[in-house]
Amino acid sequence: MQPAPLYKRIIAYLIDLAIVSFIITSPFNSLLSSLIPTNFSEFYTALTSMFSVKVMIISLILRIFAILYWSILEFKIQQTLGSLIMGISVMPLTKKYNFSQALLRNITKFSLILLLLDSIFIFKSDRNQRLTERLSQTMMI
Repeated sequence: MQPAPLYKRIIAYLIDLAIVSFIITSPFNSLLSSLIPTNFSEFYTALTSMFSVKVMIISLILRIFAILYWSILEFKIQQTLGSLIMGISVMPLTKKYNFSQALLRNITKFSLILLLLDSIFIFKSDRNQRLTERLSQTMMI
């Protein structure tokens, strides 16, 4: 099997990111907008209060939901909506594909910095695998 081309992976990720933003983030928009300060004195007060804790908790919840989006879809059907549109899918390099493999291959999507560091390994791989894909024994085809 041929590894999925890098451009298809990037487009699939961007499609999934748009879907995650729309489906997961949208319900929190009103809550987030009520937390955002409108002037400097409110901003200062917010920084010295529980504001930052609330934002961190909401951010953590959103990131967990996003990782679950990728992990559950890839575990159940070996594709996210973006990869389905782009015609690529996850292939386990082991006999059976389990949820822990799906979770491991997507865990760096928790942070853009971690994802970028993880993705650097694509350029050192003959199968276009990220580090977490190597560790989870999976690849995109």
